Amino acid sequence: MHFVQSPASKAIVRNLFISLIKHASFWALLVFLGYWIWLDKLVYDGFEKLSWTMPTRVFGKSLELYSGSEIDKTRLIFELEHLGYFRSSSVKKPGEFAVYDDQVVFLPLKNPSKYSTNEGKKTIVRFSNSRVTSVFTLDPKKELLSVELEPILIGLINTKSFEDRKLLRIDEIPTILIDTLIAVEDKNFETHMGFDMKAVLRAMIANFSSQGVSQGGSTLTQQLVKNFFLTRERTLKRKFTELLMSISLELRYSKDKILEAYCNEVFLGQDGNRAIHGFGLASFFYFGKPLNELKVTEIASLVALVKGPSIYNPRRHPEKLRARRNIVLKTMVKNGVIKNTSIANSLNQKIIVTEKPISRSKDSEAFIDLVRIQLKDEYSDNILKTGGLNVYTTFDSFVQKSIRDSLNNTLGNLDKRFPLSKDAQSAVIVIKPFTGELLAMIGDVAKGGGKFNRAIHSKRQIGSMIKPFIYSMALDSPEKFNLLTEIDDTEISWRLPSGNTWEPSNYNNEVNGRVTLLDGLVRSLNLATVDLGSKLGVENVVENLKKIGFPYTISAYPSILLGATELTPLQLTSLYTTFLNDGFKLPIKTINSVRDQNYNLIRQYPAELRTSLSPQTAALIHYALVQVAQNGTAKAIATQFPDKKLAGKTGTSDNFRDSWFIGLSSNYLATVWIGHDDNRTTGLSGSSGALQVWSEMMNTLGVKSLRPMISRGIVYEKVNLETRSVTPKFCKSGIMMPFATNSFPKKTVSCEKNIKNSVGSQSMNRRKIETEKSESTLIEWLKGFF
Repeated sequence: MHFVQSPASKAIVRNLFISLIKHASFWALLVFLGYWIWLDKLVYDGFEKLSWTMPTRVFGKSLELYSGSEIDKTRLIFELEHLGYFRSSSVKKPGEFAVYDDQVVFLPLKNPSKYSTNEGKKTIVRFSNSRVTSVFTLDPKKELLSVELEPILIGLINTKSFEDRKLLRIDEIPTILIDTLIAVEDKNFETHMGFDMKAVLRAMIANFSSQGVSQGGSTLTQQLVKNFFLTRERTLKRKFTELLMSISLELRYSKDKILEAYCNEVFLGQDGNRAIHGFGLASFFYFGKPLNELKVTEIASLVALVKGPSIYNPRRHPEKLRARRNIVLKTMVKNGVIKNTSIANSLNQKIIVTEKPISRSKDSEAFIDLVRIQLKDEYSDNILKTGGLNVYTTFDSFVQKSIRDSLNNTLGNLDKRFPLSKDAQSAVIVIKPFTGELLAMIGDVAKGGGKFNRAIHSKRQIGSMIKPFIYSMALDSPEKFNLLTEIDDTEISWRLPSGNTWEPSNYNNEVNGRVTLLDGLVRSLNLATVDLGSKLGVENVVENLKKIGFPYTISAYPSILLGATELTPLQLTSLYTTFLNDGFKLPIKTINSVRDQNYNLIRQYPAELRTSLSPQTAALIHYALVQVAQNGTAKAIATQFPDKKLAGKTGTSDNFRDSWFIGLSSNYLATVWIGHDDNRTTGLSGSSGALQVWSEMMNTLGVKSLRPMISRGIVYEKVNLETRSVTPKFCKSGIMMPFATNSFPKKTVSCEKNIKNSVGSQSMNRRKIETEKSESTLIEWLKGFF
């Protein structure tokens, strides 16, 4: 059957179709406008709130040079190289240095932070016997009291993108660079509204002819939108979004604002994990000088890099960049940016860039981890990642490299004698003993390896490292205890509330009978320490540990007396500062000051102190720890550093799971830990493992002797160790020993008896707490410390 549609029916269908089209168009327009309004808001928010991602920059400690400072040529050269200075036969430009027999000459970099105290003046530093003998400038010649170098940039806090840039205002960008950029990348920039249809059509034709993507049609505005807001995916949706955002950008902001943003945002290279953004930073990265000092060929090279920083990397592909640069130079002539007469020589010039600056070492990551933790308490994540803060810290790159090299060397040597598993780990901390300033830190045996920083996050049993704090509690009661007070180093069986018994033993499974407090600490005797702890009361010991500054709630079990508690290496380091600072505990300090992106001071961080022990008790423990390093469990130190008065404490946890050592000198307090993350045995004691690492580090860095702690309430008496009694100071035998006032032994012996007892003393020959050679006066004894 054949149906014929009436004219009325046709009209209805047509009208319905037109209505649907109108409604669809209306809703499509609404969706389109809504989408565009949303994109426009993104553009506005991005440019008004924070136009650029400016990471928090973390700087190390600045090096100060003055006559008499213990700095040699090697140290100064290390510092200059890590600051980005370049070695030259003669110094002519800022950022260059030259090395001669007994002197180093350098011309300070131009530094916006104004941190350097001698900017723009050629400086000469002379050396003799690993010391600075003079610092002076030329033109005119002037002797300087001191010169402070700018600090080394050690890292960025920007976990999102690792971007870095040097911000420039539009009036700080050379006109020739802007004109070249427009001529090469977007010749219609001044007239288009964010997109250039002619360029798009031209690119489509070129790409169709080459059957590939040989040419792009994006304007500078589109490139900025793509880099700042969008991903690099190639889809029609992304391209459409890019177009709409580009129009919004042009409608909202001036051409100068867009150009300024582009010049600061454009990606121009990679330095390790740091992305080089903007012409300002790229100028220093490739040519070692500010943008306004670049030659025409160098400006052409930077603009050439825009097309592909990796493809045209001047350090890897200089000939490719040269060819691209020459295209840029010809474009500059064609568009009247430069005159034709100046191009001939330029086309033949080789690409000359500086040697690649020494990249920031990944070995600062453990330190920056601690800085980040401290800053997070005071600043939001967004400010840390994008606010451009400048953080000036205590970090010493030279010390860091020294301890890393020492750790690697020593672990390699230990592996030959005590085969270590490939998973063996270590943590190292070095601070200034009298300020608590953290100079260097290692949190993993692999440089930059792993995400776990053992120095600040790994809680480990501290073993015998706790003993100085147990003995300090006893010495805090001078009416009952002094260094010659006798305690029992005998077998003990301690019945626990559970019904089980605890039976500790000494490291060598021997017993020594009656020993002194000094002997118990110097020889790290477990049984003597447990006996002392039982006299003090375990509950009292626990409360005292909390008062001293132990950070965790500790259970009152007798095993606490032998270090059955966990601390991080950083926490233990802070606790040991007590013994060098008259009983004051120093928090570990990492930050000196924070400044904003314009280098205005936001905050300074002064040193903090907390009383943990009396000055008298700290002085007595200090003396005992010196004896540990001379004649006790760390006596290897006296062999390696025979002319130094140093102190230290070894520590070993059960089954050799943890090897500890903390060494004290007047210039460094350093902690070393060796162990496994899964608590397997290392086979190393504190003296056979961690102490060896410390010795190698201090041999490299150089240690200074400790000064004797002269404290009010401390007197020195000459004593006979065998009889544990006082002897006249004019006697030739005996040693000088510190005591709290009125706490020294009441028993006295004559010189004759003293000599007789000393000659027949077998235990003295074995323990040898102090040198056989004795001084006859306190003043002569004190001379030995210097």
